[in-house]
Amino acid sequence: MVERRNNKDRRQSDRRIESSPRSSHIDSHSNSYTIYSIDDRKKRILLNGIAVKLSPKEYDLLRYLIRNRSAVISTEQILANIWPPTSRVDPDEIKQYIYILRQKIEADPKNPKRLTTLNGFGYCLE
Repeated sequence: MVERRNNKDRRQSDRRIESSPRSSHIDSHSNSYTIYSIDDRKKRILLNGIAVKLSPKEYDLLRYLIRNRSAVISTEQILANIWPPTSRVDPDEIKQYIYILRQKIEADPKNPKRLTTLNGFGYCLE
């Protein structure tokens, strides 16, 4: 009976993950897929099946970048979509959040492959 419950719980867990929106891309350096899974109910993001520990704002920012994957997102777009209009966030704070996200999602944060900067334009989640 315990085994049945475990299988049932596992199936429910699998359904939750399957029902969450996914994005993926091929990492050109290793020819492997990077799969981003967003679980809005649990407020977590999985990177290749592993939960990334994020603050609420980091979660919102990474979720926004995943949903707009491969598009160049300007600092102004990030400010307009992540922070309330009355906030006093400046572009340097956005840079700091991008830096923190790179520490959490990049194999080599000093040479980012997933979250890149296009100078003068913005950021792109490859």
